[in-house]
Order: sequence, then structure tokens, then C-alpha cells
Amino acid sequence: MNVSTQIGEFETEVERSAIADVVQDWRIITWEGSMGLNEVALGMRVPYYWCELMARTCGQRAAEDLLLSATMPTSTDLRQLQLVDEIVEKPEDLLPAGVEKLQRWLKFPSEGYVPTKNHMRGDFAKRWRDGIEWEGKEVWKAINDPQTVATLGQVIKRLSGAGKSKL
Repeated sequence: MNVSTQIGEFETEVERSAIADVVQDWRIITWEGSMGLNEVALGMRVPYYWCELMARTCGQRAAEDLLLSATMPTSTDLRQLQLVDEIVEKPEDLLPAGVEKLQRWLKFPSEGYVPTKNHMRGDFAKRWRDGIEWEGKEVWKAINDPQTVATLGQVIKRLSGAGKSKL
């Protein structure tokens, strides 16, 4: 069982893609939080299985809108889209909320929980696992495309203040 928590723009673990949050069993965010995939805005394609996972999670039309517009929905919108399961008031409420959910799950015998979860996610997980090498090659080609590299360079330059000191 996996639980993801996010504090505003910063996660409690290392930063990672929003797709890592979508594959979690229970996703918790604070009211100030937001997340999304900005690949399209950066001139990159969203990986194939990420697209499928988003469509499975929030529906085909909502996934298309989110992915093609590079939207970063607020916590309230994420909850409505079923991309997060719970919103807590303060960052310090994240871990207790996750522990509470895990404790409720742990009361169930794994003989029922695990096979049921596998029925719901197993086929997709297997397809993704079997396609991981292909998808990795596609992502590698995309992030090494000269136009993508140039676009990312422009974004980094803009975010860094074009070489100006932030002090």
C-alpha cells in the first residue's frame, strides 16, 4: 500500500512527477497544494502509459484536458477529478491522515485485499511493466530532441532570472 502526501508545492519525500502520486493507493494534499504534468507546455510528449493512467484515474476527457493544457489544478479541483483522495488543513496533518488510512486498511485480511487490488490494477500494471523499455526509449528520444532541449533551456533561463542575481 502506498500513500502520497504533498505540502503545497513541496512533497514530504523527494520531488517527483505528478504521475508518481497518481499511482499511489491514497493521495493526501494540503489546501494550498496543486499538481499536474507540464510536459506539453515544455514541448515534450507525455509518456504513453502516463496518459493511460491519467485517463483511468480521472476519465478520458478530463485527462485530455489536463495533459494537453498542462494545467496545474488546485487541491479542490484535484479532489473533484479524483486525483487526490483527501485534503488536510495543515502540513503537519498529512502524516497522521496517512497513518490513519493505513491502519484502517491493515485491519483487512490480505487474502481479500491483495487479489481484489490485483483484479482492479493488475492488467494495466502488467502492460506498463511489459512496455517500460519501449516507453523509456520514447522518453529518452523526446528529452534529447534538440527543440525540446532548446525549449527547456529557455525555461531554465527565464526561471533563473536570465542570469540576474536573486539577492
